[in-house]
Amino acid sequence: MVDYVVELVLAASDKAYTTTMVKPHKKKAPLLLKKRSRTHSQRWSSVLSTTPSPFFSVRVLAHHHVDIGFTTRAKFEPNKGHELHPGFFFGCERGYSYSEHEKKPFPKQRGKLVVTASFNHAAREISFEVNGQMLISPFCLVPTDAPLYPIVRLGEREASVEMTGGHWCEDV
Repeated sequence: MVDYVVELVLAASDKAYTTTMVKPHKKKAPLLLKKRSRTHSQRWSSVLSTTPSPFFSVRVLAHHHVDIGFTTRAKFEPNKGHELHPGFFFGCERGYSYSEHEKKPFPKQRGKLVVTASFNHAAREISFEVNGQMLISPFCLVPTDAPLYPIVRLGEREASVEMTGGHWCEDV
């Protein structure tokens, strides 16, 4: 199996995504992902934005090991396995949102999910919406000492994520 790190670059001017895959043999292969494109993973790897964003949306299948959320650049850990990570996430296959210190249950879903992650800087809250339904309560008192970056963690070979919106997109 190929193990790699994927970094997502949000280019607001042309509304495109650029990723770099770093494979074990240290060769780099650039790949351009435009809105409504897909990315796949062989093992746990993460896609991190290089630009902070207040919200973004993705489409994913509920049974896949995919975590969607926000983290700081300093706390970004690209290949950490199935553990609680620094940041705020919604675990699609697990059916709950979580941070390092807290879990919030959400009724388990089936089929295709559209997950929207939102960060309200003024209220210091992070919330998740799944298929138009808001989770019971947002994460409150989110630290604002460092910018938060969108992150998508892919945890299995079949995992597939389609980016569907964000503040850089015309239609969310």
